[in-house]
Amino acid sequence: MLALIVETALHRDGELLDLVREAGATVRCIPLAALLSEPPRRAEKAVVLLGVGAATDARVAQRVRRIRGSGVRTPVLLIAFRDAAEEIGDALEAGATDFVRRASAGVELRVRLRALTRRGAASPKPHRIRLGRVEIDQSTHMMRCGDRAVSLTNREYRLLECLASHPGQLVPRKLLEQWVWGRVAKPPSRSNIVDVYIAYLRRKLSTLGVAKAVRTHRGIGYTIAADLRPTAER
Repeated sequence: MLALIVETALHRDGELLDLVREAGATVRCIPLAALLSEPPRRAEKAVVLLGVGAATDARVAQRVRRIRGSGVRTPVLLIAFRDAAEEIGDALEAGATDFVRRASAGVELRVRLRALTRRGAASPKPHRIRLGRVEIDQSTHMMRCGDRAVSLTNREYRLLECLASHPGQLVPRKLLEQWVWGRVAKPPSRSNIVDVYIAYLRRKLSTLGVAKAVRTHRGIGYTIAADLRPTAER
């Protein structure tokens, strides 16, 4: 795995570089111009790392647009140095692939890097997602908690999958839109469709006896609790 770091702020973060290396990646610090002129080959396992909220980079979305506009299809992982949901959302809309918060890097960074380099490979997905007592079967899209079960539609499942990929973290609306409906500036037919599907998901979680599982950050995004349990057990 090759981690391509194109920003000075990341070059100077020795702890972050050590975490990337511990994930099994070879670190290469290169100028953005070098990445654009000589991108990794499609068969090469590589990830581009960009900082969000770093002191030297206030235009991460612009950098992502340059990367995608030049035809580079390598996954772009955002490293968020502060709680900058709007900047993250803009960069995701521009073509970034995923994000991880710098403060909670460690194991999460390792998981993100490996997941991004496996995309398109033949490795099987885990069969189930777990959030506390709630279990989601990835093959049948059945969601269970204890002896209760409810079926998720494809879009409800994709929405829950995206939230569950960032448990306890604020997930920007734009990432949810891209994850569920594809890379579009706005989801189809209605601007509040994410809110509509969040309401569907909350209703089904309530059917399992799990309430207040998804928190709304108005105008920004949503957070799903990392440890979901039936309301009576809280």
